[in-house]
Amino acid sequence: MLVRISVMAGVAPMLSNNPKYIPASEALAMGIGAALQQNMTITPELISQYVNRVCREKGVSENDIPLFVTLAETIYDTYVATYKPTVINSTDPNALLYINAFRDGLLAAATIASTRK
Repeated sequence: MLVRISVMAGVAPMLSNNPKYIPASEALAMGIGAALQQNMTITPELISQYVNRVCREKGVSENDIPLFVTLAETIYDTYVATYKPTVINSTDPNALLYINAFRDGLLAAATIASTRK
């Protein structure tokens, strides 16, 4: 899926240059599915809060957190532009495709960056 490739291609160079952020990328990837498995409405604010919290817990600098937030919000915006939903629910199969592609792209980027250390 294009989302997975875009995330991987965009994040891998950043993680290669900042390997200390690999754990944050992995934590975001592993946690996003669990965070959104409940029957909930997905909003940009919810995404931003989640990404900010995980990045802070994993030691990402305040200057770099917006990179992670922007990436996640771009995936959201792409989903909205593609499917034009009025509400995005975490149980929507199309939303789950995007969430999984985002997760897989982050994990692939972390793997690539780990091999370049």
